[in-house]
Amino acid sequence: MDIKKILIVVKHHDDSLPPRASELVAWLLAQPESFTVYVEDMLRSTESFNAEGLIRDLKDGDKRIKYWTKDFCIETAQSIDLVITLGGDGTVLFASCMFQHVVPPVVSFALGSFGFMTRHDFSEHRTILRKMFSEGFSVCLRARFAGRVMRSIPNDMPVEGRNLEAEMLKPNPNVATHELVEEFTALNEIVVDRGKNSTVSLTDIYTLDQRVASVMADGLIISTPTGSTAYNLAAGGSLCHPDMSAILITPICPHSLTLRPIMLPDSMVIRLGLPYHARTTSSASFDGRQTVELQRGDYVQVSVSRFPFAVVQSDGGCDKDWFESIGRDFGWGIRKV
Repeated sequence: MDIKKILIVVKHHDDSLPPRASELVAWLLAQPESFTVYVEDMLRSTESFNAEGLIRDLKDGDKRIKYWTKDFCIETAQSIDLVITLGGDGTVLFASCMFQHVVPPVVSFALGSFGFMTRHDFSEHRTILRKMFSEGFSVCLRARFAGRVMRSIPNDMPVEGRNLEAEMLKPNPNVATHELVEEFTALNEIVVDRGKNSTVSLTDIYTLDQRVASVMADGLIISTPTGSTAYNLAAGGSLCHPDMSAILITPICPHSLTLRPIMLPDSMVIRLGLPYHARTTSSASFDGRQTVELQRGDYVQVSVSRFPFAVVQSDGGCDKDWFESIGRDFGWGIRKV
C-alpha cells in the first residue's frame, strides 16, 4: 500500500498530547516518503503544538501540514491512506465516529495504559511506523453496526389506537408509517435506554418477520463483538472474540430474573421499538456519542454495516492481542496460587 496522506487524531482535553503530536508530525515529515500530514484544526492555534515552528523548520512544511475538520473527514475519507490515533480506546471510537462510512486503516498508540484497540506504546512509534512504511502491514477488520432511527409518522388515528407490531410486521404498502430521521455507525454498541426518565423503559425486540421479546428494563445494549468488552460486559454480557460474526443483546437491569443476555448471528436485522402504549420516551445512543430521543412508536433498526473498521494489528496478530488484553485488564484465565 502506497501511503501518502496521513491523518492524526489526538485525544481531547489532555495538555500532554499536543507536544507529542508535534513530535510525531516533525518525524513523519522528515521521512523520505514525502507524506502529507493532517492534524485537527484546533491544533493550529494550540501553543504547545507549535504549528508555526513546524512550518518554519521543515522543508515545504506549509504545503505538507494540513488541518482536518469533521466535514473534511466526511467528504474526503477515501483520500486518506492511514489514520494514527494518540490516546486510548475512546480516541479510537472518536475516529470511528469521524468516518461513518469508508474508514482508512487505523494504527493506535497508547499514552498510558493499553486498551483493547490501543496495542502500541507511543515510545515505540518510530520503530513501528518505520516498519509499516518499509514492509507493509496487515489489518483486523472489526464489524460495525448501522443504526437507523425510524420515526413514527402521525396520522388520523390517535397514538393509543396504533399497533407497532402490526405496522412493522404487516405493513400496508400504500401507507407509510415510519420515516428515516437519523443513521449512525457504531463500533462498540447501540443502546436504547430510559434516558432521563425516572421509570424503567419498555422496549419490544423484533427481527424482520417476528416480535421476539418485550423487555422492561433500564435499557438494552446491542453490542458488536468488539464492544463485548465494554458496556456489554459491565452489564453482565458475555465476552466475544472480535472475529466472531455475532450480535450480542444484553439487558440493563431487567425487571425479570429470566431475561438473560443472548447472542445472535450477525446476518439478522434487529429492530428495537418503543410501543405506542409505552408510558415514557426512550433514548438511543451510538457508541455513547450521538444520542436521539425516541417517541412512542419509533424504533431503531440495527444491522451489520457495509463499512468495517480496519485496525492495524501488531506482530502477534489479532488473537494474541485480544487474549493478552482480557488477561491483563480482566484477569481472565489468571489463577493466583
